[in-house]
Amino acid sequence: MHDKMRSIKTKFWKDDFISELDPHTKLLYLYLMTNNNTNLAGIYELSIREIMFDTGLNSKQTTNSLIKLQGAGKVVQAGGWVRLVNFQKNQKLNDSMKKCVDNILKTIPENITKQLFSNNRV
Repeated sequence: MHDKMRSIKTKFWKDDFISELDPHTKLLYLYLMTNNNTNLAGIYELSIREIMFDTGLNSKQTTNSLIKLQGAGKVVQAGGWVRLVNFQKNQKLNDSMKKCVDNILKTIPENITKQLFSNNRV
């Protein structure tokens, strides 16, 4: 797998939502934006086991943090897939990158796509 570049704005740490999170949830959210599985669409497969291995969080910490992020509308999970709700909105995509996002979206199983975008989640 080749190295990917993901930029995180320095104001991330000053964001009101982030500043209110506990350390485990901050770590998890940052991890979800920067792990090896992430892509330009912000939708990818990722297991709880992999999260725990990479972050050092235990099962309870991981689960509780995911629940907080989902409750806040930042993350959606379905069938071993993760969707970062505002990921694309925070990317500067050129036309080539937009085509890449379209291609990524085509590879996601239809039932997973429906779950990740259900309830009018944007």
